[in-house]
This record gives sequence, C-alpha cells and structure tokens, in this order.
Amino acid sequence: MNKKLTGCYYKHNNWYRRVSIPLGHNKYQQLTINLNTKDMEVAENRNAEISYHIDIIKIKGREFELSWQSPTGKSRVVSNELSALTKKFIEDRKLRGIIKDSTIELYNLAFNQILEIRTLLPTSDWNKHFNLVKLNNDHIRDIMTYYNHRLNLEKKDVFNPIKPRTVNIRYKCLRAFFRWLHDEEIITKIPRLDSITKGIIKKKPSYISNSLMDNIVSTINNNPKKYDSFLIDVFYFYRDTGMRLREPFNCVIDGNILTIIESKENEGREVELNNNQVNIYYKLNALTHQRAKQGANAPRNYSTHLPNYWSDKFKELLRECGRPDLKFHNLRDTFITRTWYTTGDIHFTSVLVGHKKVEMTRKYSQFKPSQLKIDFPDIYKNREVLLAETQVKREEKVNRLFTQIYN
Repeated sequence: MNKKLTGCYYKHNNWYRRVSIPLGHNKYQQLTINLNTKDMEVAENRNAEISYHIDIIKIKGREFELSWQSPTGKSRVVSNELSALTKKFIEDRKLRGIIKDSTIELYNLAFNQILEIRTLLPTSDWNKHFNLVKLNNDHIRDIMTYYNHRLNLEKKDVFNPIKPRTVNIRYKCLRAFFRWLHDEEIITKIPRLDSITKGIIKKKPSYISNSLMDNIVSTINNNPKKYDSFLIDVFYFYRDTGMRLREPFNCVIDGNILTIIESKENEGREVELNNNQVNIYYKLNALTHQRAKQGANAPRNYSTHLPNYWSDKFKELLRECGRPDLKFHNLRDTFITRTWYTTGDIHFTSVLVGHKKVEMTRKYSQFKPSQLKIDFPDIYKNREVLLAETQVKREEKVNRLFTQIYN
C-alpha cells in the first residue's frame, strides 16, 4: 500500500485515522478511529468526514459517532453515560440473540446496584450520568467496597445482607458489560473484578440415576396425551452426548461428527454421534424450528430461547417424579459422571466435555464408587472389565477414542 492519507495509516488490511485530543496543560491523548475499510476511495471519503467534524471530535472524543459507526448512517453525538450505555448494551445483546429474559433481569439488578454505591460512598462518581470513558480503578474499588459492606452485614442496615454467590453473579454481569465497553472502544482497558471465593460452598454436582431415568420414561409412557414419546429420545440424547441445552442448535454436522460453534467456554468442540443420535439430532432441530415458525414462545430468538421447551418439560417430569431439586443441566452432569466412572481418566473426561481446566471436572470424581455402582449398574460391569485390563491397553482405548473425536 503505497498511497498515503493525511493523518492516517494502513495496517492489517485496514485504514485508521489518528486524532490528538487536548487534555489541557499541554497534554494530549491519541484517539485512533477505525475507518473500517481497506478501500482507498472509501477511506478518503471517511477521512474527509473526520476532518469536517474534527472540532467536535476533539471535544467529544468517542461520544461522537461517525456515519459508518452509527446504526442511523448519520454522524451524531452519543451519550457515554451509564444509563444510556447499559440500555445500549442490553439492546445489542437482544439484537444478536444472545440474551434471555432472565439474564436481562440479572444485568438490570447489577446496574441498579451500582447506583446504590453513593448511598454508602457519597463522594463516589457512580450515578446514572457517570461518563464511562472516565472509568478507572478507583471506580472499581468503589464497587468492591459496596459489595464487601453488604457481604459483612450481620443484619439489615440501609442495605440487605448479600451472599457471596450473589455477588459473583453481579460481578459476572459487570465483567460482561466492561468487555463490551472495551469492544466498543469506549474504554481502553478492561478493569479487573475478581470473583469472591471466601464463603462459597462448593456443592457436588447432581446426576440422574438410571432408576430416576426409568421413572421419567414410565411417566411419559403412562401419559401419552400429556407427553410426546419423543421426549424420551431427547433426554437420552442429551444424557449420552453431554451437550448443553442450546448446543445442538449452535453447531454444524458432517456425517456423525457434530461441531459445536459456540459453547459456554467460547470454544468449539466436536461430539461424535452414533446413527440413532444423528437421527434424533435432525428431528430435534426440525421440531424446535417448527415451533419457531408456529410462533411458540414468540418473539424469542429461535436458537436461544425455544430449546427451553425441552428443559421445561424435563423439569415438569422431575417434579412429577418427586425430584424438584434437579434440573435439565444435570443430564450433562450425568454424562460427565458416567464418562469418568467408565474410564477412570479425569483428564480424558475433561477434554471430552470441553472443560478449560481439569479442576472443573475433578468434582465429578468425588462420588463414592459404591453409590455409582448402584446408580449406574449398566456401567459397573463394563467398568470392572475396563479396569481389569492392563494400564497400557486401557490407555490405548482412551487414546483411540480421543483420536476419533478430536483429529
């Protein structure tokens, strides 16, 4: 790229423009504006637009949106205030179909509690008009001070006491918001907000025993007017593949290899299906898509919300079987537990289910073998045979399965 544009530079097949923002006292901040094009002619036009608005850009900085940055296609001043950006963040999530109604409630709780900080810290900058461009470590410390105060309450004062797990949920929401602010180039650095570990009681995961699955199947078969028999296939599909609720709807399939595009860990992984599971996969997607066309659960997004139908049915059946404490995700917990119980290999199990760290999987190895023998008698016999083999042969089997799935 030999051509030059005044104040611009070309990098990684894209044009950028630098603008010096005066801060006072002979200090300046460099603002880099992405022209979002590699085309020279388009870049010239966008550079000219920046030059035309340069005075207001030097005053407003990133609060000024250029035509190619704005959803309206027109240059305009936008607000970087907390109240405006929290709304924009949620709207962006809705448009991309990656947010549930229940998650919106969690975000709003976190955002509303930020506004409570000044009740505890009157000098804090946090309020609905706070300009998030100015976000720094002092503001993060205010958040942590507020939540630490509520964590240590023995009884109600101005606030209610709060549990560590609830604080971590609020922190998770705020971290997602801060990452979005960084992606939108509103802040230049993602602030650190560590989860609370003290006071967190780590519970063992729960699984669905064979006897409980049998009860669920019997309940479905005994109530044909209330429950479609295909529910049995769906529940066993999830139990025997270890997929999360929405993963079969965010994937591509080639033969019997299903590649999950997006998962909880934001990393894809492959799942090998048998022929029966392939047929169930196609029928599951077809029925869910059909419900979308019919307007079921409208106006919710298809891949994000309509799978809740299968989850809701499972929870309804759990209640009928006297286990309201369990949930749909326990089918995945069951797959992980059964895989570890079968192989005895925690590292292989961790890779198979897509955990980033083996520590995430290790909790599934805490169950007593005597209890697993009772709950999964179908595995017990196979496991005894597997563990009776030499270590070399066992490793060969595990490595062969690993190669089939991941190579």
